[in-house]
Amino acid sequence: MQKGLLLLLCLPMIGFGQNCPTIGIPSYYNCSDIAQFVINYPNCTNLPSTLRLPYDGGDLTNYPGLTQLDSISGNVTCDECEITSFAGLSALKYVGGSVSIDEPHDILTDLYGLTNLSHIGGSLSLLECGDLISTNGIANLNSVNQVRIVECDNLVNIVGFDDIDSLIGGLYIEETSLTNLNGFNNLKFIGNLEISDNPMLNNLIGLSSVLTVDGYIEIDDNISLQSLLGLDSIIPNQISNLILKDNDSLSYCELDNICEYIDQAYGPSTIYANNTNCNSILDVQNQCLSLSQVVSVEGVWHADTVQYAAPFFLEILFVNTGNTPIVDTAITANIVITPVNGPSQNWQILTFTQSIPQGVFAPGDSLFIDDLNAPLNGGAQLYQQAGDNLVVIWPSFTVPATIDTSITPLYVIPPTTSINEMTPSINTASHFYIYDILGRKYDNIKYISMGSMYIRDGKKYIRK
Repeated sequence: MQKGLLLLLCLPMIGFGQNCPTIGIPSYYNCSDIAQFVINYPNCTNLPSTLRLPYDGGDLTNYPGLTQLDSISGNVTCDECEITSFAGLSALKYVGGSVSIDEPHDILTDLYGLTNLSHIGGSLSLLECGDLISTNGIANLNSVNQVRIVECDNLVNIVGFDDIDSLIGGLYIEETSLTNLNGFNNLKFIGNLEISDNPMLNNLIGLSSVLTVDGYIEIDDNISLQSLLGLDSIIPNQISNLILKDNDSLSYCELDNICEYIDQAYGPSTIYANNTNCNSILDVQNQCLSLSQVVSVEGVWHADTVQYAAPFFLEILFVNTGNTPIVDTAITANIVITPVNGPSQNWQILTFTQSIPQGVFAPGDSLFIDDLNAPLNGGAQLYQQAGDNLVVIWPSFTVPATIDTSITPLYVIPPTTSINEMTPSINTASHFYIYDILGRKYDNIKYISMGSMYIRDGKKYIRK
C-alpha cells in the first residue's frame, strides 16, 4: 500500500494529541496557524512522511511550530515558500529524502537554522535562490548524496561541507558568484562533476582532495577560470567523459591525469572555445608532450666548520626550474649530515617544512628556508663522527617531482675542541670568496642580503 504524502499545512490540524500526522490536506496556501503543529502534535519528533513548507505563511517566516522535529523520513521542500530563516527546524538532524529550496519568496541570505542537520539521504538542492549569499548554517552536515547549487546569482561563499567526503550523486555548481570552491576541501569521491557559468570563479583548488570522479567532468563557461589546477589528483581511468568549453581564460589544462585520460582514450573528450593551449584536444596534447617538472637546490649556506653536537644553522634555496607549476601546500627539505664514507642505511634524516604561498610553486619561483626556523642540534646520532662530513639536501612534495640533490662539504670539529677557540680561516689573498660575519662562505655577492655586512679581501663591506 502506497504511503500518503504529507503536505504540512497551516490549516487547523486534525487529530489533536496524536503522535504525528499520517496524511495531509491537498492545499498549502493561505497558511496562518502552522505554529499550532507543536500544540496539535506535541509528541511528534519523527515525521514519517514529507514536509512541504507553505507557499503563503503570512507572518510566519521561520516556522517556530516545528522546533520539536528531530527527523523526517521523506523530503523537505521549500518551493516558492516565504521564509527568512530555518530557525523553526533547528532540532532537525535527519532527512531520509531530499532537501530542496527552490525560488524562496522572501529574503533568504543563508541557511541559518539547519545547524544540527547531519544527514540527507537524497540531494541538497539550492535553486534560484537569488538572495542567498552564503550556505552558512549547515555546520554539521556529514552525509548527502548530491549537491546542486543552480542560479544562485549572489552566492559568494560555500561553507558547511567540510565533513563531506563523498557525493555519489554528483556535484553541480551553476550560475553563482563564487570565486573558489574551498567549501569542499575534504571531498574525495564524486559521481558527476559539473561547474558551469560561474563568471567570478578563478580557481578549482578547493577540489584538490578529490580522487575519483565516477562519471563525467564538465567545466563550461567560467570566463575567469585560468587553470584546471585542483583537479590534478583525480584518477583518470574513472572519468567517463571530459568536457572543457567556453572558458575564455582557461589556458592551463595539461595536468598529468588529463594528459593520460586523452592519451589512453579512457573516454570521449570535448575541448573548444577556451584560451591558448587549451583550445582543442590537439592543443592540450601538444602541451602534454612538453611537460617537465624539476625542483633544484640552487643555494645552500652554512658555516664551513661546526662544533660536534652543537647547534647548526642552515639556509636553503629551492627553485622550480621546470615549466609546470607544482600544486602543494608546502615544500620539505630533507637533510642528512653524514661522514663521507658513511653507509646510507645509517643516515639520520631531518626534515623541515616551508609553506608554499597560495599553494602553487610556479615555474621560476623560489622558496627560501631561512635557518630552518630553529638551529639543528643533531648530536652524535646526526654527525656520527668528527672529521669530514657531507650535508645532503633534497626537496620533496606529496605530488611526484623530478628533483636535484645538493651535496656540500662540512668539517665537524671533535668534541674535545671548542669552536670558540678557533679563528675562522679566510683566504685574504683571494677576492673570489665572500664571507658573512658568521663565517659562511659565498661565491657570489648576490646571495648576500641587502644591508648585510660581509668580508672580502680581509675588509668589511655593507651591501647596498
